[in-house]
Order: sequence, then structure tokens, then C-alpha cells
Amino acid sequence: MALSIGDKAPDFSLRDQKDNEVRLSAYRGKPVVVFFYPADGTPICTAQNVCFRDRYSDIEAMGAVLLGISADEPGTHERFASEHSLRFPLISDTDNKVAREWGARRLFGLMPDRVTFVIDGEGVVRGKYRQVWRSRSHVEYAIEQLLKLTGEELRD
Repeated sequence: MALSIGDKAPDFSLRDQKDNEVRLSAYRGKPVVVFFYPADGTPICTAQNVCFRDRYSDIEAMGAVLLGISADEPGTHERFASEHSLRFPLISDTDNKVAREWGARRLFGLMPDRVTFVIDGEGVVRGKYRQVWRSRSHVEYAIEQLLKLTGEELRD
């Protein structure tokens, strides 16, 4: 079952690139952007992560948390994060359990989906964006939804 806007986001407990446990419920009270992507190191996934990196300070300024999820192992995430100076958690969903729960299913039965969720401080999905090929659009969508959610304005 795919998550829809207005649904409560299922909690998860997974490991990040530093082998820390990451629980969605630990961020209650803050908006959270969760983006699922197919794999570290592929051209579109790299572009997507770098776009999020470049806007990370804006996301933090709105009091939000950013979490990237793929099926890659923590060690793969660690190398990828280091290579591209990614400061946000990259989470390992090695069995794709969370991706299935959230509806970030396999695209065309071939590759994991690329979908971004914006969750409010109560854990409710307030934004959902699926676009496989245009990686930058995920960041733009997340920022737009966070601005609506927080009522903040970005400063230059």
C-alpha cells in the first residue's frame, strides 16, 4: 500500500552511513523530508543527493530533518557521503521493507523508485513527489512543501 497525503508515516528503525540507528519517531515535533532513491553512485542518484546537499542549509534553517534512503549497505553510504560531502543521514533499507511499507516500490519491476515525502511534526505525510528522471525537482518540491508547512521564508 502506498502512502498518501494525510496518512501517518510508518515509523522505522534503520542504520545510517555511520552505523547509527535512525528512527523516524525520534524527530517528532520537526518536519522531516524522506527521499527514497535507487542506489549510491549512479548518475541521477548522485545528482539528486548533491542537489539536496546544496540546499541542506535551507532545509535546516526551516527546522527540518533530511533523510535519504536506499537499499545500499552502510559502508557504501559512508563512501558515497564522504565522496560528495553529504552531511545528512543516508539510511540503509537493505531488504526494502521500509520502501515497500511507504510505497516506494520497484519501478517497472526493474529498479527501486525515486519518491520524496514531506512529513509534518506530528508524523503526517503533507507532501509526496514521484519523479524518476528529474532529480533536481525532488529538492525543489521538498523546499516548496516545507515553506508551506513552516510558513518560513528563505533568505538569500
